[in-house]
Amino acid sequence: MNVTCLPVGKRRWFALLLLISAAVGGGTYLGWRSRPRVVLPEVPSAGVEPAVVAEIEQARSTVLADPNSAPAWGQVGLVLFANDFYGHAIPWLEQAERMDPTDVRWPYFRGLALLLEHPEEGLEALRRATILAPRDAFVRLRWAEALLAADSLDEAEKAFTEVISQQPDNARAMLGRGQILLRRGDPAAAIPLLEKASSHPTAQKAALSGLAEAYQRLARQDQADAIRQRAADVPPDTPWMDPKIVRISVHQVSRRGRLEKALNLMRTDRADDAIAELLRLLREEPDFTEARLALVRAFIVSHDLSRAEEEVQNALATDPSHPDAHVLAGGLALVRGDIEGAEAAYRRALEHRPSDAVAWFNVADCRLRRNDRPGAIEALKQALRYRPGFVVAHLKLAEMFLDAQQWSAARVHLDAVDRIQPNHPQAVTLKNRLPNR
Repeated sequence: MNVTCLPVGKRRWFALLLLISAAVGGGTYLGWRSRPRVVLPEVPSAGVEPAVVAEIEQARSTVLADPNSAPAWGQVGLVLFANDFYGHAIPWLEQAERMDPTDVRWPYFRGLALLLEHPEEGLEALRRATILAPRDAFVRLRWAEALLAADSLDEAEKAFTEVISQQPDNARAMLGRGQILLRRGDPAAAIPLLEKASSHPTAQKAALSGLAEAYQRLARQDQADAIRQRAADVPPDTPWMDPKIVRISVHQVSRRGRLEKALNLMRTDRADDAIAELLRLLREEPDFTEARLALVRAFIVSHDLSRAEEEVQNALATDPSHPDAHVLAGGLALVRGDIEGAEAAYRRALEHRPSDAVAWFNVADCRLRRNDRPGAIEALKQALRYRPGFVVAHLKLAEMFLDAQQWSAARVHLDAVDRIQPNHPQAVTLKNRLPNR
């Protein structure tokens, strides 16, 4: 169009339209150019296993593709949490909760991550999670344990009580209530709860320690000492199976995390799934001895002893000084009737870990199978030297001394069992063999 051909008035209107168009077009262009770039929180990479870096980067790419997605932000936080990068997970989970405050996962995992360094903020986040999921006993249990750790006894007791109302046999909740009663100076009321909790592997050690304290406060010193010894002898409490953490375990791609995932499968009687996970892990990390030994145990549980034998030899080839590998080799040798080979394996374990009471007990078993009673007694005494509360060793010595009519020596070990585990059925049976009871 030739503007000069237009009348003067129309030329003015046309110029004005050009200015408006330029302003609108320019504003659109400037607005597009000035749209803020998505700034993502930093994530670890230096010294991190390549598989973990790849898992994190895959999750981050989803955020870059859709920065307004709460699940995308939360997913990065869950991946970081699953691989033990708790502090790095916090800003991602915070942003996810800001975008979608109705999803319980974001305050729940953010609360767990915050408890390590910012417990007050962690408690507040877990409180929000309990509001979002009022019928979730596991969320409430986690909050209750955090409250107890923060000495908020009234709130903790209420939360533990609510868990027990939903899950009457929850050992962790009974443990928590028992510990609260102890702190409030009521050991007698704590004892029944702690006794129930002590039968479960997720609470056994802590409950026994609490029981020893309760009996000590009630001036029942013998019981306190015996239970304290039992507490020293039992293994650490196993983690309780938090369904939400189990669900994100698919993102545990570090070798340590994948091993823990396999061990959790074993704890829940899923040996076949554990074997599959361990085989995948060992294809990528063939020198990971702990995973190899876990695979041996999984094959034993599955009664696949030939594959267990093969894997224990692979473990010993990788790490010839690993005591657990020798102990497992000894057990497998016993199963196939090779008593001499079994004892040799146990003694090799003791060369690397002389305080292994179980290995000494197994040496005693081998000595007995070879009709060497003095050798067996000496090995059992070594087992008790390193683990004075080893009930099975006391019972075996008591039985051997009864067979030899060494009544006083037998009584010493039966009395020891009474102190550690009163009314033990086998001890009661053996006591019936004592003259003049």
